[in-house]
Amino acid sequence: MSSRLSVPIVSVIGVKNSGKTTLIEQLVSTFEKGGYRVGVMKYALREFQIDHEGKDTYRFYHAGAYAVGITSHDKMAVIKRVELPPPLDKILETHFSDADIVLLEGYRGHDCPRICLIVPGKEPAESELAQDNKDCPVLRLNVSGQNPNPISPEALGKAADFVRGIIESRRR
Repeated sequence: MSSRLSVPIVSVIGVKNSGKTTLIEQLVSTFEKGGYRVGVMKYALREFQIDHEGKDTYRFYHAGAYAVGITSHDKMAVIKRVELPPPLDKILETHFSDADIVLLEGYRGHDCPRICLIVPGKEPAESELAQDNKDCPVLRLNVSGQNPNPISPEALGKAADFVRGIIESRRR
């Protein structure tokens, strides 16, 4: 992904249950406390549901509306029928251009810096780590893969330093 977006992007990848969501959650908390606006974009392989049966937006959507939006004083959501998901660049330009950093989960094969979570005995293939753009750094982060918290304080520190470096390099 060669993004025209001026917001720095970091993709977090790893095998299932390696701690991707936990790491992103901890990074969001860390950077939010530092005054950063952090966007997170997740790709779900399976169908997902953000609306609930019986609610107005659910009813509108299931009545056949092409798109349904809802907003309140502090958040908004849009549910839209798509045949194919729009390109990631377009989603990020439209909804994340005012973020200081965007973290991706579940997106592979995009040309952006990556944090690859390495669980002992479940190392990813080199092809998963390879990128077309050799200038995009990859942080290989050893994690335990154990619940409830597979991310050690040291691993979180390394990931935060990596993300901070990406943010700073985009500001230069």
